[in-house]
Amino acid sequence: MKKRPCPAGARTVLLVEGGDEERLCSALLPPRALVWFVVVGRTSLAETLGLRKDAAWPQIRNVGVVMDAEEDVPASLALARSCFSMLGRAVPSEAGEVLRGDAGNDGLFLLPDNVAVGAAETLLRRTALPEITRCIDGLFACTPNPGTTVARRDKAWVNAWLSAARGEGRVDRVAEHGRAGD
Repeated sequence: MKKRPCPAGARTVLLVEGGDEERLCSALLPPRALVWFVVVGRTSLAETLGLRKDAAWPQIRNVGVVMDAEEDVPASLALARSCFSMLGRAVPSEAGEVLRGDAGNDGLFLLPDNVAVGAAETLLRRTALPEITRCIDGLFACTPNPGTTVARRDKAWVNAWLSAARGEGRVDRVAEHGRAGD
C-alpha cells in the first residue's frame, strides 16, 4: 500500500488500485479538492485495515474505491467491497453505487463503466477521437497479439496513443493529447 500524507482538512479518502487510477481521478477532480489518495493495489488490500489506525482517520467522512474490473467483474467487485468491510463502513452492494448517510458518503467504482471487463484505459480508449482511433487501430492491425486480455490490450493501446502523441505514456496526459471525453 502506498499512502501519501493526508492533506490537512481532507474529509475524503479515495482508495485506488494503482498509479494510473490515481492520476486519472486526480485529473477529473476540481483543482482544490482535498482528497487523501491511497494506492492499495489488488494484492495488498488487507493493508487497508491499517488506515483506521492513522491519525487522520477520524476526520474522514467519505470513502471511495476505484479499481479496474480487469477480466472478472464479480471478483473485482468482491475485492472492492472488502475494503469497506475492513474499514468498518457500509458496503455498497454493486459497482457504481454511492451510499449516502449522516456519517458520510461511500462509493465503489469499477473501471471502465461498472459493468464491462477492462480498465481505466478501456474508458479512455472509448473516448478517443475517431482520427486517433483509426491511427492506433491501424498500428495494432500490424502487430501480433497487442494484449492477452481486454485490460492489457487497452493499456497497450493508450500507451501507444500517448507515446505517438508526445513520447509520454501516462494516462493523466490524455486530455492534452486528444481531448478525451469531449
